[in-house]
Amino acid sequence: MFSMTSADPSSLMLDALTQCAYRLGLAFGAEAERETMSARGLEYFHLFDRCFFSVRVAMGLQLRLRQAERTLATEREDLRERADRAERDTQKTRDRDPVERERDREVEPASISVFLKTLQGVAADAAN
Repeated sequence: MFSMTSADPSSLMLDALTQCAYRLGLAFGAEAERETMSARGLEYFHLFDRCFFSVRVAMGLQLRLRQAERTLATEREDLRERADRAERDTQKTRDRDPVERERDREVEPASISVFLKTLQGVAADAAN
């Protein structure tokens, strides 16, 4: 039938119950065909219908669980990739020349006020 992960006990139980409902549905269906024109045949048909409703619901649930499992696996892989990328970037920073790393720390964001302060400093040095 539709088994999820073999290690997941909940999945195994759902699979076993689905298989049981399927087998019962087949048996009730066969009895309903034998007893076509009696009240008992109608009872068997209703039991058959209920069993296969259970099978359809279980199959839908199993498909949703598989989709959720794939989504989680994708999210885990994305997190691993981000962590690996961050580790590589950190390693690149460590591997760089200490002078370059120090220079990067001293960098101020560009702005008009920083630019004007720099020009004032240059003008003051030129006047001396």
